[in-house]
Amino acid sequence: MRLLVPGLASVVLTLGLLGPARAQPQGFDPDAVYQVPLAGAPQRGPHDAPITIVAWSDFACRFCNKAEATLEQLERLYPGKVRWVFRHLPLDDEDGTLAAEASLAAAAQGKFWPMKQRLFAVRGRVDRPAVELIASDLGLELMRFRGDLDAGTYRAQVAADVGEARTLGISGTPMFFVNGRPLRGNKPMVAFV
Repeated sequence: MRLLVPGLASVVLTLGLLGPARAQPQGFDPDAVYQVPLAGAPQRGPHDAPITIVAWSDFACRFCNKAEATLEQLERLYPGKVRWVFRHLPLDDEDGTLAAEASLAAAAQGKFWPMKQRLFAVRGRVDRPAVELIASDLGLELMRFRGDLDAGTYRAQVAADVGEARTLGISGTPMFFVNGRPLRGNKPMVAFV
């Protein structure tokens, strides 16, 4: 299904199910424009930006961490022209979803992007005291932050991100969609451009 997002009449984004052929991990057609779900995901940048980059990422993934430098370069290269959308795909069952949930609890207090930066800086290897320390450093209301983590407030949102990634056929991180076009892995800036 093709949808035009309000304010992005020239950008077709992906939202929906792909057929079985495209659901294969290696089955992304680099020339196709995929519909990528955006609802509920942390976003920044103008909603009518000519470029929308959706990233499925994992804070503990070293390739995702390396890709952050490229994304920062893109932001400097295209100031005010990119809408950034972050989706979670934690791949390590041992680490669970603490980092992802902490980022969303921070998002609820308007601090997703600084929390994202801090979680990548520690490679997502955090325990409860570590995320609480980061939250305190960022000036979050700790009682609310702790309550969100205790209640598992954002666990369903993380699970939804994982489910939508699987529906699209994403099996690893990082995975990007640039105006709906797939770009898998930690690629150099020229690949994004």
